Amino acid sequence: MTAGSSLCRLVQAYIATGGNPLNICGFLHPDTTGMSPEEGGSLAVQQAYPGGGAPGAKSVQYNDPLPESAEEGSNYPKMTGYEGYRGGMIDHPGYIPGRMGGRLDRGAWDNSTVTRVLHDTRKWANKEIKSRLQDKEWQIIKLSDCWEQLRLERQETLMEAFGGLLVDMPTLDEAKFDPNRLVQVVIAEMYSLLYDVSDSGLPTGFQPSPTLGFLRFALEDEPGDGMGLMG
Repeated sequence: MTAGSSLCRLVQAYIATGGNPLNICGFLHPDTTGMSPEEGGSLAVQQAYPGGGAPGAKSVQYNDPLPESAEEGSNYPKMTGYEGYRGGMIDHPGYIPGRMGGRLDRGAWDNSTVTRVLHDTRKWANKEIKSRLQDKEWQIIKLSDCWEQLRLERQETLMEAFGGLLVDMPTLDEAKFDPNRLVQVVIAEMYSLLYDVSDSGLPTGFQPSPTLGFLRFALEDEPGDGMGLMG
């Protein structure tokens, strides 16, 4: 996603409204994690997509959250075994319940908990907030679809139709595209079916081909057509 683009601004507005980018679309690209060397011989992990492109639910042992001691090199204190169950949590740093030990409830005392107060301040507008988020999601998905269609037309459809024949179009890769499907070739084949053509393959005054009557898709000329064969 290009910085400053319409898609980038829509996603920023979606996040500012409270949306989670992972809720927009689950189609990520795995195997996009790379390693780059840094000073001192260490390696830095570079991820093009969250969770390496494959975030999913955690699988844990039945007695999780043991072990009883902190892992070597970990900054976390010793675990007691009373922490929240992490099974089924999304293995991704953007999933907050998985980082805080479970989903936060509204508390046992409705009149004193912070979460209950926050819930009361926005529950009257939850429907409108959800509708606003969904509108942003639909706009993002629609814009993404348009971008994918344009990219497909540029890299495949137009290449297959006019590769190497139009200005700024790369040379046709015959290992990937069939040269017999170029627009010019298809037009020449239609001319050879419909018209009398010379040895060079060009129509001779666009006169109907003698074999035109054998073509079931060709229409006979009628006086009201006004344009002859091409009418």
